[in-house]
Amino acid sequence: MRKVNGEGLITQVPDEVTDTRSPAYNKGKVFVQGSSEETGAAFRRQFQSDMARFLRCRAAELKPGGAMFLVFVGRPSSASPTDLGRSFNLLGAMFEESWCDLVDEGLIDGGLNIPSYAATLEEFREAVDADGSFAVNRLEHVMGSRLAVDDDPHDRRAVGRTVANNQRSVFGPLVEAHIGKELADELFVRVQSRAEALDDELVDEMRVHIHIVCSLSLV
Repeated sequence: MRKVNGEGLITQVPDEVTDTRSPAYNKGKVFVQGSSEETGAAFRRQFQSDMARFLRCRAAELKPGGAMFLVFVGRPSSASPTDLGRSFNLLGAMFEESWCDLVDEGLIDGGLNIPSYAATLEEFREAVDADGSFAVNRLEHVMGSRLAVDDDPHDRRAVGRTVANNQRSVFGPLVEAHIGKELADELFVRVQSRAEALDDELVDEMRVHIHIVCSLSLV
């Protein structure tokens, strides 16, 4: 039995997303949310390719009848690849605005794209069916809980610190590899400051995070 938890990370940013000549070029953006339809389609194709590779590798590890449980970020079937919901839009905007601060101040040069994608149930099932190695036992959405703040959830500094730490736990290694630890520290200070200004809204909105929960068996 294998359990996999993920935050919707894919292996790499699609090439066309960083190509200035491509209609999928993600100019001025860090995430897929709020981007063009072409950018969303490129991320969707990357997700399908990465999921196919992931399933092939897991199939080689498991014995027939072996089970695998996965939990990762998802989105509603009615939402486009660039619409991950208000909570993700808020979090993404804080990160992007903080990144732009450093660019505008001349502290960093150039853009950053985070390889993150939230699939629908249909997109995930499509990838499983295309691979053919696994049978879907159960596949459903689970709604997230309120933002877990160690201290007082009404303390805006505690909320800001929690949001910044959560983002750093997921994206920190990518950011540090791109700009170094010192500038990454400064980036997440900016994220924390913005989160503090939206503390009540963030605590409420984080309850509507959608995750996909899936049980698969090797056939």
